Amino acid sequence: MLLDELYSDLPEDCRKLNIKLFFLYTKAQLSREQERFIDAHCGRCDHCRANLAYVYEIVKGNERLSSDGQTLLLKYLHDPIYKDILEKLKNNIREEILAEVKALLADNLKGSSLGIDTVGSSVADDSITNSSNQPNKTTNETSQIPRVFNKIINGITNIQVTYSYFASALLVVVFVGLSIFTYLAINSKSNQLNNASGSSSTPIISSFSQQDKQVTTNLYQQLDTAIDQYLTSKNIDDLNKAQFIAKDIERNYDDKYGTDLVAYYQTVPSTALEKLAIYHKALLESFDQSTGDNYQQRLEDSLKLEDNFLSLGNLIEANKTKALTNKLYVQLRNYERTKSITQEGLSFSLNKKYIFLQLHFLLWKAKYLSQISDLTNAEESLLQVIELGNKLTLHKVVNSAGTSLVTLYYRNDNNEKALDLSRKLLVNFPNYKNTQAISILQIAGMASFNLHYYDIAESYLKEAITNSQALNSSAFTIRSYSFLALILSEQKKFNEANNFYMLAEDELKNISDTTSKQETLGVIVGYKAKTKLLEQDYDQALELYQQKLFIINTLHLDNNLEISQINEAMAIALTQLGQKEKAQEHIAIAKNYKNLAEASKETNNCLLSLAPSNCLARQD
Repeated sequence: MLLDELYSDLPEDCRKLNIKLFFLYTKAQLSREQERFIDAHCGRCDHCRANLAYVYEIVKGNERLSSDGQTLLLKYLHDPIYKDILEKLKNNIREEILAEVKALLADNLKGSSLGIDTVGSSVADDSITNSSNQPNKTTNETSQIPRVFNKIINGITNIQVTYSYFASALLVVVFVGLSIFTYLAINSKSNQLNNASGSSSTPIISSFSQQDKQVTTNLYQQLDTAIDQYLTSKNIDDLNKAQFIAKDIERNYDDKYGTDLVAYYQTVPSTALEKLAIYHKALLESFDQSTGDNYQQRLEDSLKLEDNFLSLGNLIEANKTKALTNKLYVQLRNYERTKSITQEGLSFSLNKKYIFLQLHFLLWKAKYLSQISDLTNAEESLLQVIELGNKLTLHKVVNSAGTSLVTLYYRNDNNEKALDLSRKLLVNFPNYKNTQAISILQIAGMASFNLHYYDIAESYLKEAITNSQALNSSAFTIRSYSFLALILSEQKKFNEANNFYMLAEDELKNISDTTSKQETLGVIVGYKAKTKLLEQDYDQALELYQQKLFIINTLHLDNNLEISQINEAMAIALTQLGQKEKAQEHIAIAKNYKNLAEASKETNNCLLSLAPSNCLARQD
């Protein structure tokens, strides 16, 4: 059958939802409206839902191309997906890949008219095998992949095939070849770490690695989309669709959240729909918003939105907004309000059997516990969130809980466990332009440094910088700069470290929220002070440590551990400057705050200590 015939038997909407659009969807490069269109269509079209999931797996390098899969891909070859990746590569790499793919095609076409089966199965299988955790094979396996292509680099000009089949086969093989190339490039560091340090296996790892591989939107997202469409169109068919999805939620998860929410919209007066459309859209945009900054303004907006829902009798989405409010209180370290809101939210959601809401209140309860260093209860709560999130196929929540868990391990100096979990988590992100992924990259970098993988540590942190900048997140960019500067100063690369501190300080002007700006400035100042102390610039170190103490007091931060470390560091500087009596005063203060920190179980990774400490020796 000709390519045009394969393509023409698809419905009109399916022709729009092709490989190019699916690719952009997996990379989060579409507008909100385009994403909703795909969500809605794939919610009712099994064909496109299967293909979207399939593209997602190929882009991540997880899927082996079967004959059926290759046939599906043939239908969409009017859109050359490979250009999106190739254009981002250096010219010499682009030409090398194209040459390899043509050579591979030539070799496989000798045995059949298309050569699809051979190309699809053998090459994809090689990529999976070569990326496994085999001891002492990382470097060799990565370098051998081009030879798989290069061994057949000649002979392409002697192959005679029809244009349609040649073009189809070529594009499929380009797609497969690039998937392998991208997969190996992303995972080569991870494999090196496996070979160097081994791979610890924990129950939580399997929870992440066995997530449902379908990229289709979960039922809760589909419900939100249907309600949003109803509020925009006022068409009862859209509300009926929402009701159908809500019944699926109750049947699959024993969760009454959706059915009760639809019941509310079925009875709400038509005069309220215009306001609800505004409030519902604002909630959708805010609920999935990345961590970012400007917490105080976002908190005020969330509290106002909660009141707006309550004024219209929408208790369910008022409590969903309350979960967002709780998130912001955690980020602002207002733990008293966090505790009370968590209790209210869990009581409401458990009483009503709203598992979706229960999950989100549990998530921020777990994050709160991890921030106050309640290690046992925090880990238990995060594992509970992960289990429940997997049940509801809410992978964003699962990844968020995983990010907190890896942070918890890192803060408690379990670098191997933190690094191992970081690597597993990063596989779940189609790209790293995501605040959760950036946080994991930062931890992976610092944990790698503690385990003596210095080049890999710098690579992780530079990747964090690149993606923070792509998100236009100054807060994450500054932290990534500061962490990179910190590990450089630990290696006595002071000039490089100071350059990155300068970049961090320059980025500070892009943060408008006063609290966020002060908090982020504190990150720069604290680690820059440590660098100056290591550099033996004692006067500058003292000045910066005093500034850090001022910021802690201004923000009313209850951080006994940092205050203890600052005073310990100041005592070192004062001793070197010959001011021994003053140094003794700071030593006494440091001991007092250290006792308070131990009593309140405050912890942090050795590398992040504001006072010099021989962290690398601890890992030997």
